[in-house]
Amino acid sequence: MTGTFAGHVEDYLAMRRGLGYRLTGQSSYLRNFAGYLDGLRHHGPVPIALSVDWATSTSSTDPCTRARRLSVLRDFLRHLAALDGATEVPPPGLLGPTGHRKPPHVYSDTEIATLLQAAAALTPTGGLRPHCYVTLFSLLAC
Repeated sequence: MTGTFAGHVEDYLAMRRGLGYRLTGQSSYLRNFAGYLDGLRHHGPVPIALSVDWATSTSSTDPCTRARRLSVLRDFLRHLAALDGATEVPPPGLLGPTGHRKPPHVYSDTEIATLLQAAAALTPTGGLRPHCYVTLFSLLAC
């Protein structure tokens, strides 16, 4: 594998864009990673240790940021591994989950009753709309 990592990133991004991918946020991560490797004057296959060092060198306090940064690198590193055969691709979940979901809100019986009363009071009074929403919300509550 010859050339700079910045050149490899640009080739990779051009290939992915040619396949129809937008790569809005990923391109800045990949360019930053290439700058990191070129700044170290690294040549040859990329070991996992360098990928992890770059992913963890963020000032973000969000614990998922490190995992997200490494996740973005995985496809690029897989591409490099196809070119040189020795680049190490980090396994998924190496630095933990890439995102965290807010736990769902489970409505209590009181909240459901209040919602159904509010739906029954919708206008027009005596029309189909209040009955439609009461039925919908009742089915969802089941």
